[in-house]
Amino acid sequence: MKYLLGIIVWICILFTSCNKMALQEESENGKSRLKASEVKSMLYGQSGGLWRAVYQGHEFFFKFAGGDGMVKLDSDFPQEEETATATFSTKGRSVGLDFVGDNHFKYLPSGNADEDFMISVLPDPGKLSEGIKFTGVSTGNTLTLLPTTQEYIQPKINIKLEFVSLMAKKSPG
Repeated sequence: MKYLLGIIVWICILFTSCNKMALQEESENGKSRLKASEVKSMLYGQSGGLWRAVYQGHEFFFKFAGGDGMVKLDSDFPQEEETATATFSTKGRSVGLDFVGDNHFKYLPSGNADEDFMISVLPDPGKLSEGIKFTGVSTGNTLTLLPTTQEYIQPKINIKLEFVSLMAKKSPG
């Protein structure tokens, strides 16, 4: 009798854990949930890792490079390019993207910008030109990353660097 009771308990536990795993793997619409590795793969693998975004009225440029989470960030702010680490983590049915270290988001007015974002759905590869939409964790602001090229970014950065150079020459000291 003890063995029969033990077998029944074991079977119940087995079925319960299988159902939980199946529920965790599927979203409400029947598709598998988004994985951090999928988001990372898309950002580092598409368009040579080059992305741009207009966020809070400023244009930002991202270069996701290397396998260690490195991302170079630049913007239309009169500041030099900075390197941060992009970390990806699964948070429920979404994936978190956090920029750790120096980045150009710090030049935005405080309380109006995020460094931590969430995404729950990646676009189909054929619709990548519409961008990848992230939502700011603190503000709820949308950051839409659009694929770009170095040919698009470089002239904008060159103009900014010329301006920074001129300002440095004019400043006393």
